[in-house]
Amino acid sequence: GGGYTFWKDPFVNGITRWGPRLKCAALGREVYISEKGDYWTINWEPVHKDYDFWECRVGLGYNIIKSERNKIEGSVLYFVPPDKDLEYWLIRIKNKSNEARKLEVFTGVELSLGNIRSDMLSTEFHELFNRVYEEEGVLYAEKTFWDRLRGMHSANEEWPTKVFFASEPKANGFDCLRDAFFGEYRLASNPIAVEEGRCRNSESEGRSSIFAFQHSLNLKGGEEKEILVSMGVLKDILIERDIRIEAAKESFFRLKAYWDEIINEGVIVETPDKNLNLSVNIWNKYQNRINFWWYRSAASYYLFGFDTFGYRDVAQTIIGTLPIDAELAREKIKFIAKFQFKDGNTCFSFSQVSMRGARADHTDVPLWYPLVVFCYLKETGDFDFLYEEEDFLDGGKGTIYDHAKLAINYILSRRSDRGLVLIERGDWNDALDFVGERGKGESVMASQMLCLVLDMWIKLNEFLEFRDVASQYRKEMEALRGAIYKHCWDGEWYVRAFKDNGGAIGSKINEEGKIYLNPQSWAVFSKIIPEDRSNKCMDAVEQYLESDYGTVLFRPAYSRPDRSIGMITRFIKGEKENGAVFMHASAWSIIAAALLGRGNKAYEYYKKMLPMNLASNPSFKTEPYVYPEYVAGPDSPHYGEGSHSWLTGSAAWMWRACVDYILGVRPELDGLKIDPCIPAEWSSYKIKRRFRNAIYDITVNNPEGVQHGVREIRIDDEKYESNILPVYADGRIHRVEVILGRK
Repeated sequence: GGGYTFWKDPFVNGITRWGPRLKCAALGREVYISEKGDYWTINWEPVHKDYDFWECRVGLGYNIIKSERNKIEGSVLYFVPPDKDLEYWLIRIKNKSNEARKLEVFTGVELSLGNIRSDMLSTEFHELFNRVYEEEGVLYAEKTFWDRLRGMHSANEEWPTKVFFASEPKANGFDCLRDAFFGEYRLASNPIAVEEGRCRNSESEGRSSIFAFQHSLNLKGGEEKEILVSMGVLKDILIERDIRIEAAKESFFRLKAYWDEIINEGVIVETPDKNLNLSVNIWNKYQNRINFWWYRSAASYYLFGFDTFGYRDVAQTIIGTLPIDAELAREKIKFIAKFQFKDGNTCFSFSQVSMRGARADHTDVPLWYPLVVFCYLKETGDFDFLYEEEDFLDGGKGTIYDHAKLAINYILSRRSDRGLVLIERGDWNDALDFVGERGKGESVMASQMLCLVLDMWIKLNEFLEFRDVASQYRKEMEALRGAIYKHCWDGEWYVRAFKDNGGAIGSKINEEGKIYLNPQSWAVFSKIIPEDRSNKCMDAVEQYLESDYGTVLFRPAYSRPDRSIGMITRFIKGEKENGAVFMHASAWSIIAAALLGRGNKAYEYYKKMLPMNLASNPSFKTEPYVYPEYVAGPDSPHYGEGSHSWLTGSAAWMWRACVDYILGVRPELDGLKIDPCIPAEWSSYKIKRRFRNAIYDITVNNPEGVQHGVREIRIDDEKYESNILPVYADGRIHRVEVILGRK
C-alpha cells in the first residue's frame, strides 16, 4: 500500500495524501478484511497483524501483495496502465477452509486533491473546497479552488480535474468523510468502519476526505472471488467500459508488453555475474526510465512537495535513456534547451507547469547541457540535430549548437584570477554552498568538468571541420589544464575546492574532509593530468576512500559545522554529502578505475554497490533492486544503511559505468568503441548492443586472464584492425568477436 497518486504533474495535481512518515495515520491503498470482529489487511500495513504467509512481489510497473491469515488468502495487484489515466487494484480473496465464511472487504485512500503543498501546510483551509460524493455506486471528488502556482490569495479558479473511485462488483457501502470511516481519535490502523464491519455511506463537503468502499463476500469452502477497485481521472475514462475485471486483466497484459519492449531494447548482456546481468538488463533500465520521467520532482520520496525539476538532474537522466530510446532522449534535450538564458546560463531548476525557473548559481549546471548533446551525437550520429532551433527562456532562439556553445562560454567567463572555475553557491555538490559565498571560492571539480566538456567540444568541431573553432577552444582548455596542474595538486591527490579566503578543501592540511573522491575521478576521465598523477590519485582513493559498500565521497567526515564550507558540515557524520558512499560519485570512481585499466578494482567497486549485493546486509533497509542515493558511510552510526532510493542520478551513471567502461562498449562520434576493462577471472562474456540502426552481437573472450587490452577483433568472420567498430546503419545483425590479451 502507501505511495502517492497524481495526474500529469505531482505538485499541482495531487490526488492522494501521502508522506513517508504518515504510515498508520493515513489511509493509503489498504485492503482490509474483517470477519466477526477480527480484522487485518492483505498489505500488513497499517494493522500489523500476524500472518500464516506473506509476500510482496515487485514487477515492472506493478506490485503484488499476497498474504494468508486464518485460512483466508488474499492478494492484490496494483498497477497503472500505460494508456489510461487510472490505477487498478485487482483483489482476490480465497477461502482455504472447508467452512463457509462471511467477510467484509474494505478498500480506501485518503485524498489531497490539487496543490499538495497547500494541502500539507494549510490542511484544514485546503479541505474547505472539497466536494466528495457518490452517484450510482461511483465516488467522485472535485475541488472548487486551485492555487496552481500563483499563491493562495491570487488564485481564482476550480481544480479542473474530476477524480473517481469505482469497482466491480458494485460496493455494498462507501464513505467519503474521513471522520465517518475512521471514527474520532482513530487512525488507519483501527478505523471504526472496519472494526464494526460497516461503512456509513457518508459524503464529504469541506472536510477531510477519503474514498472508501465496503464489499460483502460470502465464500463457500475453497471458493475464490475477485474484486476490482479503480481510481483515476474522469477524462477519457468510461466507467462502464474501463472498470471491469476483464478490462483490467487486458490492461495488465498490455502493461507487461510495454515494459518488455523497453527492457529488451538497446543493450542485453550475459556475464558470469548473475546479479550484474539482472541489474543491467532489467532493474537498472527500469529505474532509469522512472528517473527520466520524475527525477527530483514531487513524485520523489526524497522531495515530496517539491514543485520543480532540477536541471542537472534531468540532463543526467538522458544519459541513462539514450541507448534504449534515443528519440525520447532527443525530445528531452530539446525541451531542457528552453530553460537556458541567452547568456548561456541555465535554470537551476524549473517548473513544467509555469515553464519558468531561477537562474543557476552552481557552476556545473550549464555544462550538463553540452555534455548530454555530445552523448546524443555519439549515440546517434544525428549531426543535423545541431542545427535545429530552440527558444531561450528570456526570448529569442538559437540552434542546439548555439545552446551548447553558449553554455561553455558562460562557464569560461565564470573563472577566478587563477583561471579556475568559480564555485559560487556550489557545484555538483550542492552542500558546498558557502565555499564561494563572497564570489572568490574556486571549484576544482567544475574546472575538471569544464576540461572534459572542452575536450568533447574540440573533438566535435574537428569532426565537423570547424577547425578555427576547435583551435580557439583548445587554447582555453590548455590554459585551464595548466591552472589545475599548477594550483590543485596536493602531492598525492587533487584538492576539492578553495574557499573565498584561498584555503583548500580536501587537502592533507585539513583535519576533516582531507581527501575527496570526485576530483580524483574527474581528473582521470577529464584527461587533464599525466599518467603518474592519474595512478597516484586513484591509489589514494584505494587507500583512503574504499569501504565495505563502495567508495566514500570523502573522509574523514565533518564532525562540527563550518560556516565557511556550508551544509555539508551540518549533516551527521557519514550521511548524505558528509562522507557517505554517495552512489552518484562512486559510479565515477568505477569509470576512472576502468580508464586506468584496473579491471579488478572497477568490478570490485561496481559489485559492492549493486543493490542486490547491498541488500545482503540487514542494515541496508532499502529496496534490493534499485540504487539509493547513498549508503551511510564508515563514520556514520548507521553505517551500511541505504537512503533516498529510486530518484537518483546514480542509476544512469552506474548503468553507463558498467556497460560503457567495464564491459567496454561505448559510442564515439565515428563508431562503437571496444575497450573492455574486466576482472581477470572472467573468461568470457557477451553483449548485444543496438547502435545507429544495426545490432552488434559481441562476444568477448579472455584466454590470458587479463584485465584490459584488446588483442584481436573479428567482424562477421573478417579480421578488423581498429577497436572502433564501423557504423553499418543497415538494419542487420553483425557478429563481433573480441579477444583480449597482450599484442
